[in-house]
Amino acid sequence: MTLHIPFATLIDYQEQALSVSERAAVELHLAEPCPVCQKNLLRAVELLATFAQPDQTVAPPEAVVQRAVEAFFNRSHVMGAFPTHPPALSLPRIIANLLFDNFRQAPLAAMRGAARSRQLLFTAGEVDIDLQITSERHGATLLGQVLNNQPTELELISLVRLYRSGEVLGTSTPDEQGQFAFRAVVPGVYDLGVMLAQREIVLEGLELTYA
Repeated sequence: MTLHIPFATLIDYQEQALSVSERAAVELHLAEPCPVCQKNLLRAVELLATFAQPDQTVAPPEAVVQRAVEAFFNRSHVMGAFPTHPPALSLPRIIANLLFDNFRQAPLAAMRGAARSRQLLFTAGEVDIDLQITSERHGATLLGQVLNNQPTELELISLVRLYRSGEVLGTSTPDEQGQFAFRAVVPGVYDLGVMLAQREIVLEGLELTYA
């Protein structure tokens, strides 16, 4: 290989999903050596390990979720719009790039087509954002974690915002591990904003649906 290995190919390599010739080509390239691809391989290993971990967050009681959904719809109907939060703090915005999407990953498309959880990995500089989107009967659940892909310390994550049509619909404060959650989100296309000390990293076009 003369070019760097695509991240999705490294995922397939770890999942034993490549052909014999493809696997040999990857191993030959890694042995050159290629520091960039070796580093990305480590990230792929860490990503798969993260996705394999069970959800440790505690879901609220179903009755509470149902009341929240009903209140959301009632307020939206009265106001003619989604409920909004105060205007977001203006910071320089950086659009994150999508590195991995398990719904687009071949050759496991048949297995993943039946799965309800969508796993995504975004990156922006030294920051990676892992997302898991699960369709539920009362709306979508969005779980995420902000990670540092560099040895330096990541700047403080103050808040994560959920946007629709430029308006802030909800916020989540990450824990010490950078984990955050949004639950019972009604269907639609949303943006996610990760607020750091000096900038906001934006994940665009997240499609959420009912189960």
